[in-house]
Amino acid sequence: MGELPTLREKIESLVGSGASDFEISKEFKTHIKNYLQSLNEIFETDFGREFLYRHTRELDSILVEMFRYIIRDSFGDYQPLINSIPVSMVALGSYGRQQLAVYSDIDIMLLYKDVKGYQLKPLLERFLYMAWDAGLKIGHRVHEVSEIPEAVKADITIKTAILESRFIYGSRFLWTEYQNKLTQVRKTDQKEFVVAKLEEMQKRHAKYKFSMEPNIKEGIGGLRDGNTLFWLATAIYGINSNKELAGRLFSEAEYKEYRLGIEFLFKLRNALHLGLGKKEDTLKLQNQRDMALKLGFKDTKAQKAESYLVSKTLKCMRAINIFCSINCDKLARKMFVGESDFAVLKNGRTKNGFFIINDTAYMPFGAAKSSLPTALKAFIDDGIANYRLDYSVHNFFISSASHKKQKKIIQEQLYILKK
Repeated sequence: MGELPTLREKIESLVGSGASDFEISKEFKTHIKNYLQSLNEIFETDFGREFLYRHTRELDSILVEMFRYIIRDSFGDYQPLINSIPVSMVALGSYGRQQLAVYSDIDIMLLYKDVKGYQLKPLLERFLYMAWDAGLKIGHRVHEVSEIPEAVKADITIKTAILESRFIYGSRFLWTEYQNKLTQVRKTDQKEFVVAKLEEMQKRHAKYKFSMEPNIKEGIGGLRDGNTLFWLATAIYGINSNKELAGRLFSEAEYKEYRLGIEFLFKLRNALHLGLGKKEDTLKLQNQRDMALKLGFKDTKAQKAESYLVSKTLKCMRAINIFCSINCDKLARKMFVGESDFAVLKNGRTKNGFFIINDTAYMPFGAAKSSLPTALKAFIDDGIANYRLDYSVHNFFISSASHKKQKKIIQEQLYILKK
C-alpha cells in the first residue's frame, strides 16, 4: 500500500486539472479538519512543548501551501522567484513564539513593499479570504515595511506583537529589511514600553487572583507572566528567548524551575483546548477531573486525581509568578535607577541593608546570602513586616533557605505577606 498524497501533491493535482479557488479552498478545509481531529491522538504521546512546535509547523505548512497557490495562480507562467516578490508572511504573538494553543487565533502580518510593478493588495486579500474560507481563525495585520516605526508609536500592542515576529514565507530580502526596522523599534521609547507592560501585569494580577479555578494564561503566575518577562528583556537586550538570560539575570537552576512550571502549564492548556474543543484558559471546577485524567493523574487513597492537578497547577503558578516578578523588577531597575536616584536610596536604607521607599521594602538583588536565622533577625530588627514587600525581599529570604521544604514554607509565607 503506497503512501497517501501530501497536501502539496493534492493541491498540485487540483491546479493541474484547472480547479477553481472554491475547490482549492475545500481541499484545504478538509485537510485542516482531518488534522484537528488527529490532535487528541497526537496529544496522547506528545503533549508538552513539542506538541506546540508540531502544531506550529503544521500551520506553517498549510499557510505556505495556500500562499504558494495564490502566487502561482496570480502570475501563471511568469511567476518570479519568491525572493523577488516584495511580500513576506510573518507570525506574530503566541504563533510567533511557537506557543499557539489549538483554538487560539493565528496572528500573522503580511508585510509588503509598495513596488509599482506589482499589484500586491488584491493578491493579499485573496490569500486572506481563502484562509478564512478554509476555516482558519486568522488575525491579521497588513503593513508596508516603511510604516512599521510609525505604527508602533501609535499603538503599544503592535510593538508587543512584532517583538515576537517569526518569518514564515516570502521574500528573505524584505525580511532582512524588516529586521533592521525591529532593531530600531526595540530602542524606541524603551522606558515607556517597560512601564506599560508592568502596569498591564499589575492589572491582570488584580483581575485574575489566585483561586481554585485559576486562569493559567492571564492569572498570577500564568503564561502571560513569562511573556511579560520576555517582552521586557527583548526590548532591552534584543534576546530571542528568556533562556538567553540564564547566567546573566538568573541562575540555570532558577531558570530550570521556572521552565518546568511553564512546561506544565503548556500541557494543561493544550489539554483544556483539546478536551473542551474550544478556547478555554480557566481550569474550572467542572473540568478538573477530566483534565487530570487526560494528563495522567491518578486517584489514590489520600487524594483524588483532580486534587493533585490543582495542587500541581497552583505550585507551578506560584513559582512562575515569583521568578517573573523578581526578574521583571531586576530589568526595571536596570532601566530606571540612575545617579539622580542615589540620594533617595541612601536616605531610605535601613541598618541591615533593606531600603524603604514609598512604603515598600526592597533589598538589593546582589545582596550577600546569609543563613535563614540571620535573615529573619534583620527582617524583624528593621520592622520590614510593616511595609509592602517587593519581590527582591522574597529573593533575599528564598536564597537563605538551606533546603527545598524550608524554601517552600518561605515562599508561601512571604506570598501571603506581599498580598
